[in-house]
Amino acid sequence: MASKKKPAGSGPAKAPMTAAGSSAGAPTTEPAPAPPAASPGADLASTTPGAGPVRSTQALAHGSAAWGARFVQPGFATTPETDLAFALGFPHLEYIVDNHADDARAEMIAYERRSYRLGWPRNVAIRWCRITASKGCRRSPQGATELDSAGKKALKNAAALSADEVAQTLKAIFSDTSAYEDLRDLVRLFEAFMGPELVASSIIDALEKSSNSVWNHQDHDRALVMHHVGFLLLRLPGALADKLRGRLHAVFDRRVKALPSKELGPRKGERGSLLRALDVVLHGRQGAERSGERSEDAIEPGDLLHVTGDRDFVREAACRRL
Repeated sequence: MASKKKPAGSGPAKAPMTAAGSSAGAPTTEPAPAPPAASPGADLASTTPGAGPVRSTQALAHGSAAWGARFVQPGFATTPETDLAFALGFPHLEYIVDNHADDARAEMIAYERRSYRLGWPRNVAIRWCRITASKGCRRSPQGATELDSAGKKALKNAAALSADEVAQTLKAIFSDTSAYEDLRDLVRLFEAFMGPELVASSIIDALEKSSNSVWNHQDHDRALVMHHVGFLLLRLPGALADKLRGRLHAVFDRRVKALPSKELGPRKGERGSLLRALDVVLHGRQGAERSGERSEDAIEPGDLLHVTGDRDFVREAACRRL
């Protein structure tokens, strides 16, 4: 059976400090009701057994101390909390849901590779992450999920994700060119469980050590992860965000100097380019104009997301798509 999208509550929720956990579940003919969207100001820290679904995320744990809080526009949304969530990159993140009905069928749902949006049942998410990290699953031509021994072992492991496990997986993603699936969802879930520091630091550690083969390999999933690094930087404390951004600039400069031309010109194709994605993340309007993907000379909207301080440019570029 092919995977099915199953959205949960879609509004930004206040992020409590919660421990990492796991999740899994199984598709049914009668889909379970999605958890209600949490009020941004609601207290989501309670996970009392028998209570209704409770959404939480570590992605927004730093709140107003995050680097991106400088971009808050009062009145942009309905409350100060949602104003802040949008400034920190909502909806480009994930939430973990406790007390979700699908957790009772976690193994089956994770096996079927069902995907959620803005609200993953904890037990489904843990197993889904482990299967993805193991590279132990593939789709048959008929759309069915097939697990190898590594995937089957990952499916059975319901223990909470550990920091070491997450860090090793993130470093492995940029250590070779082997194929993964659904990397952006994986990284968003890791951030929801562990917070932005571990995820950003592990990715940048790996990028600093990655080989030419990784940078020359065009992989759309890995490029999406690079795009997500821009949102991670928004959600980090200011000093750490500046430090990691500086390390990324050094990586970018080194990779550009490794090019035959020693400079990065306008993009020509290069779908799935890590270097182009990093340029978009780091260099605002210049990066978007130079390295954004284009369709009929219009920059793809996703490559405008990291432009700040130039509303007129973003508005004009986005309107070209209409």
